[in-house]
Amino acid sequence: MRKETVDVKSKGSVLGTIEVSVYESLDEAANAIGEDKALAHINRQVRADAMNAFRAAHTREKSPVARLMAAAKADPSIKEKIEELLASIT
Repeated sequence: MRKETVDVKSKGSVLGTIEVSVYESLDEAANAIGEDKALAHINRQVRADAMNAFRAAHTREKSPVARLMAAAKADPSIKEKIEELLASIT
């Protein structure tokens, strides 16, 4: 097991840092936090990854930003118009 320091962020700002354990194997994790808890953590992350993948497949393609990106990629004149609009509001 090793320790890793990570930033805790909210709305893009760093609130602080925390130190977390990074386990090198399933056995190490099970020994450190217990097999039931290790399995619960794994199952929770597998579920979250599946939900995030499903959400991305059903929302990103339809989002206004994704549609603008696709349009800009397909037509350079649209990219120029988007850049002009962004320049006018920043």
